[in-house]
Amino acid sequence: MVRVKLFSWFMVLILVFANLTPMSVFASEADDSPTASSTETVNEPAAGTTEEKKKEKEAQKEEKKEEEINVHTVSISKSSLSMLVGESEKLSSEVLPENAKERGVIWKSSAEEIVSVDQQGKLTAKSAGKAKITVTTKDQGLTAACQVEVSEKKEKEPSADTSAPDETSQNQEKKQDSGEDKAEKSTLSDQKKYTVSQEKTTTSKLKAKGSSDDSAYTTSLADGTYTDFEFTWSGGTGKAKLTLEKIVVTDGIARGVFQASSANMTHVFYAGNTESDEENPTYYDPDTGNCGKNVLPITDQKVTFPVKLNKSQKIACRTTAMSVPHWINYEYSISVEEPASCKVKIKAENEDEQTIAASFSVEDPSGNKINPVGEYYELDPEKSYQVTAEAEGYETWKGSVSPSYDGETIILSMQAKSYKIDVKVKDEADGHEIGGASVTVTDEKTGETISKSEGSYHFLGNHRYTILVTGDGNYEDAKKEHVAVSEDQTIEIL
Repeated sequence: MVRVKLFSWFMVLILVFANLTPMSVFASEADDSPTASSTETVNEPAAGTTEEKKKEKEAQKEEKKEEEINVHTVSISKSSLSMLVGESEKLSSEVLPENAKERGVIWKSSAEEIVSVDQQGKLTAKSAGKAKITVTTKDQGLTAACQVEVSEKKEKEPSADTSAPDETSQNQEKKQDSGEDKAEKSTLSDQKKYTVSQEKTTTSKLKAKGSSDDSAYTTSLADGTYTDFEFTWSGGTGKAKLTLEKIVVTDGIARGVFQASSANMTHVFYAGNTESDEENPTYYDPDTGNCGKNVLPITDQKVTFPVKLNKSQKIACRTTAMSVPHWINYEYSISVEEPASCKVKIKAENEDEQTIAASFSVEDPSGNKINPVGEYYELDPEKSYQVTAEAEGYETWKGSVSPSYDGETIILSMQAKSYKIDVKVKDEADGHEIGGASVTVTDEKTGETISKSEGSYHFLGNHRYTILVTGDGNYEDAKKEHVAVSEDQTIEIL
């Protein structure tokens, strides 16, 4: 009995121990997890799963970066270009890298009235002046530019006089033509040029910068952007209108930057009212898309054109709001304070456009002398001033000038003095004059042959000449090169 009882108690202890140990172990593991209960099982993630997800996300990011490569650079086929009114040119752009996500560009002209550009880079020259063509990438907004200079076409006029001109008239015509050529060039710079006939002391005022149309929009305001002004708009029967955002002055020409109230406003004729409201190819031809003189397209409800300040100006806008496109006449006024005087530089140039050291005398209409303040003369843009310029070796320049805007440079085109030259051919042995020799005088600067006028030659002080004497068979030819003169004289050839 004792053995049975001991065995029984032993078995009970074994069973009790077996039942308690798993519970204790489970309880100790549960205490390590704040969210686990005594009846729940905790599932841990498989080894390596988190690292794989991280690598997958990084791979996706790299793949996305490869798909979104940005534009790095943009270049334009020409950095500068010269055109004549009516001509067309084509510019091209290069956007890198070639695998960029967006390689589109936008073409724009700083002065559509001078030269326009379409979105394929085609340029059309409309009037004399200067404009900047800009190409901008749609991605990143990178830009490249081409400076374009447009000049008027020159037409030669036949001379009514068929007789051979003498040397003096040839020189005068050449000088005057040179002055006119420079005047055309001055439309491409920020300077105004004046020239004077060598025969007379009267002057002819040449074109200021810009075309003949632009000259009507000059201002005495200095170059820059202006937003302090008063703007009024009237005309039309509807609510459509242009609103002036700012005035931009470049080389003394005022241009307004306008916002159109309606996308139906497609073009503006900025030089006056149209004679009728009907479509007219003189202004705009819808079949070809060509704009007439002083007509500009309104792009994205924006347009920039020359404006007159402190006076009323009539214009017309084309609209497609109705069933038939038509023109509507308007009138605007821009009030802005312009300076009463302009700070103007005056300088002199020779026919090669080189600056000459000259002295100037400036008088107002009453004869009062105006002295410079530093390098500038303070002149009234509403007045004309008498100017005298003197320089050694050049004819005295006398004439009137009229300032246009603050900061302007007025250039006086001076002509070299002309000297009376006699050429005598003498025998080298005894010095007697040879009458039958043939003399040819060539201007080394121009390459032209100079003829006698009134029995003498006329040499310009800043030119060099070659004198060739051809013998009559008894004498050898003789040549004298690089002949320069500074006074009337006789040149002997032996």
